[in-house]
Amino acid sequence: VQSASFKIVNRCRYTIWPGLLSGATSPPLPTTGFTLKSGKSRTIQIPRSWSGRLWARSLCGQDSDGKFSCVTADCGSGKVACAGGGAKPPATLAEFTLNGADGLDFYDVSLVDGYNLPMLIVAQGGTRGGCSATGCLVDLN
Repeated sequence: VQSASFKIVNRCRYTIWPGLLSGATSPPLPTTGFTLKSGKSRTIQIPRSWSGRLWARSLCGQDSDGKFSCVTADCGSGKVACAGGGAKPPATLAEFTLNGADGLDFYDVSLVDGYNLPMLIVAQGGTRGGCSATGCLVDLN
């Protein structure tokens, strides 16, 4: 039984603030939000049986009272960590179910909550199933 790891890479020309939300029956992750400067990456360990979503917030900052917020995909926590809050549309979402039916991992990039940034998922180390890259790299704005 092994955990997975997600390497989040910022290929935008500006800083983003990834947000993560575990599904209702999934264990919490070690982080729910962080800053990721342009060209940088961060790897997060994910429990073996996990479902949830990941998104990138943009145009973020703090007001004079220290409240953190973002123009796109804000999670409403008032902090960099989302603390259980999901993304407010528009938000490009990466959705995952690890160790799902037949022990397979499922993933997609969803525009159901709108589009704010290009996103691509590239699976590595898979032994069954399609494991192809998926996403939307075109700036739809």
